[in-house]
Amino acid sequence: MKYAHIITALFAGTACFAQAADREDVCRSLRKGLESQVELLCDVQDANSAAAAVPELRRVLAELSALRNQVPEEQLWAYIDNTPGVKNELIECLLGLSGQLKRLHSAKYYGDAGLRELLAPQ
Repeated sequence: MKYAHIITALFAGTACFAQAADREDVCRSLRKGLESQVELLCDVQDANSAAAAVPELRRVLAELSALRNQVPEEQLWAYIDNTPGVKNELIECLLGLSGQLKRLHSAKYYGDAGLRELLAPQ
C-alpha cells in the first residue's frame, strides 16, 4: 500500500513538471515567434521587400496561432507573471512589434495588399 501512494505522488509530480516544461516551451516559442515577426517586419523597407515578407510572415503567424491551445491560458499567464524576466522579454518583443506595425501602417504597407491584409488584424 505504501508504494501505491508513492507512485501516485510521483505521477502527480511528473504531471506538474510536464506542465511547467510545456508552459516554458510555449512561452519560449511565443517569444521566438514574436522576435521573428519583428525581424521580418524590420526588413520591410519598400514594395518589393513587403511582398517578399508575406509568405514568411504567414508561416510565423501560423506557428504563433498554433501555440494557442497547447497550454491553458491561465496557466501560461501564471508562468509569465511568476517567472523572473519572462514578462519583460515579452513586453520588449511586443513593443518592438508595435513600433514596426505603426511604421508599416504609416507607410501604407508600401502598397502591398497582402501585407496590409495580413497585419491589419494585429
